[in-house]
Amino acid sequence: MLPRDTKLSKTKMFLIRLEKQMYATIRPLVLLLSTMISLGASNALAKDAASNNDDLQNAVLSANDQFYTALNAIFVGNMEPMDSVWSHADDITYLSPTGEQLTGWEAVRKSWQIQADNELGGKVESRDVQIVLLNPTLALVTNREVGENPNTPQGPMNVNIRSSKIYRLESGKWKLVFDHVDLLPLLSDKAI
Repeated sequence: MLPRDTKLSKTKMFLIRLEKQMYATIRPLVLLLSTMISLGASNALAKDAASNNDDLQNAVLSANDQFYTALNAIFVGNMEPMDSVWSHADDITYLSPTGEQLTGWEAVRKSWQIQADNELGGKVESRDVQIVLLNPTLALVTNREVGENPNTPQGPMNVNIRSSKIYRLESGKWKLVFDHVDLLPLLSDKAI
């Protein structure tokens, strides 16, 4: 018979070996499981981010569509929709098809009011729209503006110009803060 200390030592050593074996067996399983959980969470976060990105792009596209509805309202003399799509801040900029460079809501609104008063008629639509989300509250939109204004002083005018716009999220709504379009040859000599 072994002395009590020896039995305790052998039992202790057995338990230590068993613990090491269990640790050696379980550790890779724990690592694998934690990696799988982490990857699953990353995929879920990526899906959430992609979904949020799609939601933001759809909201910006809707704001851009509202701008073209407002633009067509301008052609029949209705300024009200244009009032609602633009930010009314002092830092907005409009580079118009007449060559104007305007800053601040009052100057921008005055230009749009002049265009509304001229009632150019016709319709312009947005084509080839590209949206770049610069951050969750700022988006760049580029597209072509294609259509016709039949009532210009020079007669019917075909429109086919490039456009760049920046929208900013203000109080939960995407508002236009920058609009730059190509010059229209019939309009660039003098403002309408």
